[in-house]
Amino acid sequence: MTTASRTCDITGVWLSVDSSSCRYESDRTANLDVLHETPLSHSNIHSVAKEVTNLTSDHKLLQPDVNLAVNVIETIVKGRYSDNEAFRDIVTTAAQLAIVNVSTRQDGETTYNTSLRLVAALQDVARDYNIPAANASIPLIETDFVSLDTVEVQRGEFSGITYYESTSTSNGRKFQRSTLQAFKHGALDKRGLDVGIELPDSLLDHVSGLEPGSTTRVNFITYQTNNFFTDKSLADGGRVDNNTRVISAFVGNTSVYNLTDPATVVFTPLQVVMCMYTCT
Repeated sequence: MTTASRTCDITGVWLSVDSSSCRYESDRTANLDVLHETPLSHSNIHSVAKEVTNLTSDHKLLQPDVNLAVNVIETIVKGRYSDNEAFRDIVTTAAQLAIVNVSTRQDGETTYNTSLRLVAALQDVARDYNIPAANASIPLIETDFVSLDTVEVQRGEFSGITYYESTSTSNGRKFQRSTLQAFKHGALDKRGLDVGIELPDSLLDHVSGLEPGSTTRVNFITYQTNNFFTDKSLADGGRVDNNTRVISAFVGNTSVYNLTDPATVVFTPLQVVMCMYTCT
């Protein structure tokens, strides 16, 4: 065990703490490292996920804290425990880490890679979340920062999907229920939407490895904060901001290829500003 030391000079004044022999800069870092080294099982997955959420809740994290917390998240989702309670904690933790990841202003490459890892973890959560039989009309997970939805579909009976999010006029930061409905070309009313996506009825004909009659999931994630998405130009002091919500849709754990009908995405600017907009 190593310890920090503090020396009193000849005038009776305490000098700065010497922590050079300490492995961690904070107790939080030490606790996150313990969680990272903890073997996971069905018996402790709840407590580990909850503790990571608690340790990352105050947004005063160091970069080693962010790295360790993301490591724990990845270990949980890659373990395929399909535990909804742990998944909800992971979504909360990911949102907390996304805020810190940007505010720490590390080099652009580090910040960018951390963002990619958080987004990938959320996709794993959506893929493995146990869909409840009851209350199937509400989102799987909905927070102020991100919402996850999923629907099971069958090739041969799939008629397309429209998914959208709209902001309540009475409260600008509260999002109304995300809606899944039957799709028809041109059916998406774009008025009043923050973000929306139309997936064509031919979608499942272009999914790798999906046989006729097979069932899969179509997953949706909507990000209500820019913190999940950064640009490598941060390394040079630059900044690129998204001026829309971000929405993603993906089919199970497969690839979609060569669509014959278009998927349509609708974005509404969050703020009206006098500058150059870029669509990428």
